[in-house]
Amino acid sequence: MVSPPSREGIPTTYTWRFENFYKSPLVKTTFILTGSAFALSRFSWAQGFFSKIPWKSTSALAGIVTLLVVKTEKGLSLFCSFIKVTRLNRLIFELFLTKNVVKSCFGSWEWCTEIEKGIYLSALPLDEMGFREWIRDNDIAVLSIVEDYEATTVTLGGRAIDFEGIDHKSIVSPDFLPLDQSELKNAAKWIYEKRTPSNGSLPKKVLIHCKSGVGRSSSALAAYYVLYQKLSAQQAREKIAEKRPFIYKEGSNHDEKVHQL
Repeated sequence: MVSPPSREGIPTTYTWRFENFYKSPLVKTTFILTGSAFALSRFSWAQGFFSKIPWKSTSALAGIVTLLVVKTEKGLSLFCSFIKVTRLNRLIFELFLTKNVVKSCFGSWEWCTEIEKGIYLSALPLDEMGFREWIRDNDIAVLSIVEDYEATTVTLGGRAIDFEGIDHKSIVSPDFLPLDQSELKNAAKWIYEKRTPSNGSLPKKVLIHCKSGVGRSSSALAAYYVLYQKLSAQQAREKIAEKRPFIYKEGSNHDEKVHQL
């Protein structure tokens, strides 16, 4: 059990579970690749084949090509399609999520941030952090902006909570790509409806999340500020970044989509 610095009201205690290890796609893939590489290394033809590959230059070239491809929206879309077809998206998701868990446990990264009273921007709400109990106890409505596998995969770092019995809406959106205009408007409308008092009731608390609480979810919240609070796209981003600095960058594809509203 690891407890990063406390933030009042928001879950911070993290309890790792052993099932995270043996159910982890990353761990399974590592064992399979390691076993396959060991088996192949027993054959002389395989040793000769792999010894002729210039690994350093090949790896450097692959890295450069990948960076050039993802610099454009079309290239990024092709990259996302490729990792989806090859199912590499699940491994990349797990790597990033586990990295965030480690950083959060050491207090160098904030998992969930209250942007203003009753509005929370968060990374994936994990079972291991007790988010389900906190959300239910505080009657918080949740907007999930993730792909289906992100909400169901057991990773080395943990898994998302079960949303049964929780006021919950899901917008299916791939990681790394920005929300389109209709998705941004849909998310903003949901936030507005939850935050608007009706029949004498108080505004409902809301939590918006994606995998890391950086791109998809923060742009959705920015869309709410632009469409319903009449802020400019720049003002909306700055309002969120004041409380949670590590959101989408100015000029990024997420930022461009918010500017287009």
